[in-house]
Amino acid sequence: SRVPSIFYILSLQIYKFILFDFLNLHTIIMGGGHHHHNPEADPKADQDLESMRKARTPLAFRDNCGHLLVKLNECRRETLFNPHKCGHERHTYEECGYYSYLQRVEAKKQEKRIRSEEAQD
Repeated sequence: SRVPSIFYILSLQIYKFILFDFLNLHTIIMGGGHHHHNPEADPKADQDLESMRKARTPLAFRDNCGHLLVKLNECRRETLFNPHKCGHERHTYEECGYYSYLQRVEAKKQEKRIRSEEAQD
């Protein structure tokens, strides 16, 4: 196999540096990179199933973020499903879904780690 030249390796390093620098500058200009945790968006394992039943939330959506979907759907009905309203509720619901996903990923990693430790013993 062919060994890459030093110039090729240096050009890749320069490219990575320029790309990283651009992304960092882009983050500063666009105002991103400083997300604050929203405690309202934390997934809850203990849900009020009765309130979800009264709100007629479909069974598929009665998960760890169902309590936020009830609020979001109430806001949607009050504003006649105006797409420019209920932005905060929608963002909170979607953020809760993301946090729930992160919790499942972390649980799966821990499960894999425990299984590999048991297999080694």
